[in-house]
Amino acid sequence: DDDDDDDDDDATTSGKEREDAMKGLTTAHAFYAWYADVEETMDEARRRARRREADALRAEIERRDDALRKLEEVETGVKTLVDAQAALKLRARRTQEESERLIAEKDRLLEFADALRGKLDYFDQLEKVAEQFQAGVIISGASDASGASLAPREQVMPMLKRLDDCLDFVASHPQYADGGSYGTKFRQLQNRAMSTVREYYVSALRKATKHVQDVAKGKTGVSGGEDEYDELVVEEGSATTLLYVRFRAAAAELRDLTEELEKRGHHEEYAALLSDCHVLYCEQRALLLAGSVRTKMRAIATAERGADVIALARIGTAYLVEVCQAEFALFKHFFPQTDPTGALSALMIPLGTYLSDILRPKYISITELALLAELVEALKGEIIEDVTSKIDNALALEPAMRRILSDVQERLIFRAQTYVKDQVGNYRATAADLDFPAKLVRALQAKSSGGDSEDDIKNWYPPLERTLTCLSKLYRCVEIKTFAGLAQEAVSLCADNIAAAARAVASKATPVDGQLFLIKHLIILREQIAPFNAEFAVSIKDLDFTHMRGQMRRMLGGEMSFFSLTQDNAFYQLASEGRPRVVESKIDSKKELEKQLQAACEAYIMSITKLIVDPMLSFITKVTAFRVSTTSQGKSIKDAAFASEEKLAAIAKQVKTSLADELPKAVYTMKLYLHAENTREALLKPIKSNVAEAFAQIAAIIDADFPPGTAARVGLLDPAQLAAAIEDAS
Repeated sequence: DDDDDDDDDDATTSGKEREDAMKGLTTAHAFYAWYADVEETMDEARRRARRREADALRAEIERRDDALRKLEEVETGVKTLVDAQAALKLRARRTQEESERLIAEKDRLLEFADALRGKLDYFDQLEKVAEQFQAGVIISGASDASGASLAPREQVMPMLKRLDDCLDFVASHPQYADGGSYGTKFRQLQNRAMSTVREYYVSALRKATKHVQDVAKGKTGVSGGEDEYDELVVEEGSATTLLYVRFRAAAAELRDLTEELEKRGHHEEYAALLSDCHVLYCEQRALLLAGSVRTKMRAIATAERGADVIALARIGTAYLVEVCQAEFALFKHFFPQTDPTGALSALMIPLGTYLSDILRPKYISITELALLAELVEALKGEIIEDVTSKIDNALALEPAMRRILSDVQERLIFRAQTYVKDQVGNYRATAADLDFPAKLVRALQAKSSGGDSEDDIKNWYPPLERTLTCLSKLYRCVEIKTFAGLAQEAVSLCADNIAAAARAVASKATPVDGQLFLIKHLIILREQIAPFNAEFAVSIKDLDFTHMRGQMRRMLGGEMSFFSLTQDNAFYQLASEGRPRVVESKIDSKKELEKQLQAACEAYIMSITKLIVDPMLSFITKVTAFRVSTTSQGKSIKDAAFASEEKLAAIAKQVKTSLADELPKAVYTMKLYLHAENTREALLKPIKSNVAEAFAQIAAIIDADFPPGTAARVGLLDPAQLAAAIEDAS
């Protein structure tokens, strides 16, 4: 700052001097000299100023370099402190990690020790439980008559829970040494404990049953003996109190036991034990109920002696439904988590036999299919349906009712087989049955006169009507497979009897009547059995011995030795290759019926065809024989004696007469037998085709071997004339 002031003073002084000097300048030389001096002075001043500035800058640089060195020293110190701090943190973290590892190792070892103690505890339970059994505490407690001091729920059930846990543990750890042997021992102890529970359950049920019997017989107090009573019969008024309320109170301790068993029901062993308890329970209940139910059923049978079997079945079932509902509620009390339907079936089935005892004599004496079918439909569609879907808590009665239904169905099947055999297969037709076509003519006349015409069903051949009636009653009453077997037999016998009747009609009336009789009834049979959704087929297995002939022939012919020790021994060959074969064949009545109908239709078509064009067919046969004969080689048909124009004219005239007479008769007869127009048309169409074909063949022969115009001369109808004649005749 002082140097700057000096410079300013120098500049001021120089300025003044320059001003003074400029006042004395008079020439250019002097000016230039003055100017050079001034310029030198100013340069010097500037140099001094620059030097001062440079000195000041160097001083500032030195000061700042010194400060920078001090800062670097501080930074180095700080870095040293940071490095020391990081090293300290690393050592602290390592120390912490090591401490945590040691703590985790300690915890792991503690957990391992606890787990080891827990696992060993399962194996230690074997000795503890075995000691209890060896001491006889559990068995004596369970077998105690009073059952007051040591009940299974208090000791056996906790023991079973421990055994279950041990078995589950051993089963889930098969890799442990001696795990299999421990599992076997645990299983043995479990079986012993379950046997104890079963014994206790039987004892408690028997006590409850004995208590009810004592009260029913008028005894008081507790009876310790094993007195046996006759069948218990309880009056209706006291049945609920005695058979249900007292029994529930006497067996109250069993509810807790069954609840424990039901909780473990997912185990196979407990499920089996629970099932045994159900059976034991039903046995004891059956002892108490059997006498009362049998007596009630006998009373119903006596009171309803004049009623039919269906009414008796309804009344008896209604009583069993009441019993089933009461037993349902009682069973649910003792087994709250079990569906009573399946278990109670074991009780209701024997009780249902008492209903069967009063029903069976009645339906066994029934021989009419209609009554038996009505009983089956009532049981199947009304009584059992009500039991299964409409009445609450009665589903357990279904198996008992289905047994009765099955027995009635067997009776129905037996009567149906007898009926089919006697009334269809062995039916002997009467003269009235075979009065065809007179029966149909009378029916047509009655209809045309406006009177009461005979019902077409009354004109059916009786075995047909009986077969269809029988099948219609059986269809809804038996299983489809059973129905199929019965239907196959019935249809087969019916078709055979119809065929025999058709032959009788043909002998009494005409062959055409016999054929139409057969076609009519086979068509009706086919149409009426079509709605039945069943296969009219059965499989038959037979033994086939035909292949044994060769073996026997070789044996008797000496080709095989009876005493050979090789495979060529006759007995060995007979046993290995000569065994009878089982041959299975299937008999389908529908297919057989179709074959019979087709054959009958074809026979009828050929019969009508022959009635109309038989002369033409005979002529065509002679022409064919003439052409293949060796004696007629080189000769023309027109030269043959049977082929003269006179003969052809006679044939044409005879055929036209038959076409005008026989075809209308055939159509009329078909209308008598066959009411369906499409059926008649199906038979007429091939007849017309056959007639046209015969005319065409005759025309072809005349065109090939006779002079032109012969067809017109002999009076042979051309196709248009023939079509018109057939249309007029039909």
